[in-house]
Amino acid sequence: MAQAAVMTGAKIQVSPDRIRAYVVLRPEDAQSPPTATALRDLLLIAKIKITDAVEKRLDALAQQLRKEAKTSEPYLVAEGITPVEPTGQEFIWDGQFKPKNTSSEDDAAVNFYEQHKLVTVTNGTVIGKIAPGRVGKDGLDVHGQVIQPHTHPRPFKLGKYVALDPDGKTVRATSSGQVVLQKDKISVHSVLEVAGNVDFQTGNIDSATDVLIHGSIQDLFIVRSRGQISVKGMVEAAYLFADREITIVGGVKGRGKAILEAKSDVNVKFVNFVYLQAGGDVELGKESIDSVILCDGVLNIPNGSFIGGQGYGMKGAVCKSVGSPAGARTIIGAAFNPLVYKNILDIDHSAKKDKELIQKIRTSVQPLMSQLKRLTPEQREKATELMFRADSLEQEVQQREQLRKQLAESMQVSPEVEVDVSERILPNTQIHIGDKFILLHEEVKGPVKFVLRSVDGVRELVLINRLTGSTRTFISGRLDRETLTVPVKPEVTQPGSKNPEKTSSA
Repeated sequence: MAQAAVMTGAKIQVSPDRIRAYVVLRPEDAQSPPTATALRDLLLIAKIKITDAVEKRLDALAQQLRKEAKTSEPYLVAEGITPVEPTGQEFIWDGQFKPKNTSSEDDAAVNFYEQHKLVTVTNGTVIGKIAPGRVGKDGLDVHGQVIQPHTHPRPFKLGKYVALDPDGKTVRATSSGQVVLQKDKISVHSVLEVAGNVDFQTGNIDSATDVLIHGSIQDLFIVRSRGQISVKGMVEAAYLFADREITIVGGVKGRGKAILEAKSDVNVKFVNFVYLQAGGDVELGKESIDSVILCDGVLNIPNGSFIGGQGYGMKGAVCKSVGSPAGARTIIGAAFNPLVYKNILDIDHSAKKDKELIQKIRTSVQPLMSQLKRLTPEQREKATELMFRADSLEQEVQQREQLRKQLAESMQVSPEVEVDVSERILPNTQIHIGDKFILLHEEVKGPVKFVLRSVDGVRELVLINRLTGSTRTFISGRLDRETLTVPVKPEVTQPGSKNPEKTSSA
């Protein structure tokens, strides 16, 4: 929440990033408009650095107030310098691999096929060059204090079967295979290739290496890889499991059956009625419709929509638009996983019941333990058994509470985590950050972002307009066993197979 310094009739409000300071006027509390001198004193109280630019803005505001006593908008009086974030080294593809121009309206709008183009090379092929990054610069806040850049980019790395030429820039393959470009690393991997579709001609696939499918994956087939899975075509209601990334140039029409699970990133054009889990980021080129997306990184749909279903990015969510035009409930969130949170709530629920039982046993049996000589052998045995049960339950409660602590730590909310929407959020959309949530009943125009902030000692969801910097605080609900919506994972089923996950073909 913005910092503020107050006097009768006016206050100074500083933006959360400390880059801008505003005068907020409250004419109803003042007998006369504040003068430039009074406003200057107010800035000094708020420890705002007075520069020539600030002086000019104060004089302009005072002159405006002499003509017009009221102004409904916060008035910008001081502005710092935003730090320039450094950028890491950048990989630039060689000309033969650069994206080609396309006349397709759909591809031109999304540009996802070219972004995630699958590249295979032979030994000795020049893949591209490494360009140097940009050096960051310190900024300055309205108090005159230095703001250092937040990011510290890592140098670009070379993985398996790639090497630099003597010029120190050119990247060349030292083996044949598929080029895998991650955020800061490039490698060439050996690949299991399927020339056509995954269907009854191939059967299920279970590979110890990367899998490259040039066609599509048909209904109910299983593709499993201890590396990454890359698909140049479409995926129907199939099951994909990868120990690294999943990349699908087309989309997934899941019909409520499809499962995508990757321990790293997932990149796909669109998902319709799909259950998707990723250990890294999820990037969609176009849209998600009535799907479940759970990822440990960022849920990223910068040029598309999230319509219906549930989507959570532990490190944030970015969308062009969120919500259903038909009003179907849409849930999107950050720093939250409903499956993990359900475990936390279940532990709390069972711990409460067990503690009540422990207390009941100890209250009723403890007095008897001091009078064992007066009890019959049967009574002594029963009392001992009950006390042993209470001790055992207490150990179980402690073990579960340790697990609860670990689960809660995995969902800690970083101040940088946000839900960012550039265009609009439609009604009946639920926004989650951590265990806090709100349900929007009206359309919200972008560009906006939601963050979790401490407001008067209470954590609340705050909406920030990215254009004006204005904020709106929502009274947020806290999820419990009744309000939590837990997604249901489809079963992996194949006709004629009792245990399809063990069925494989290479």
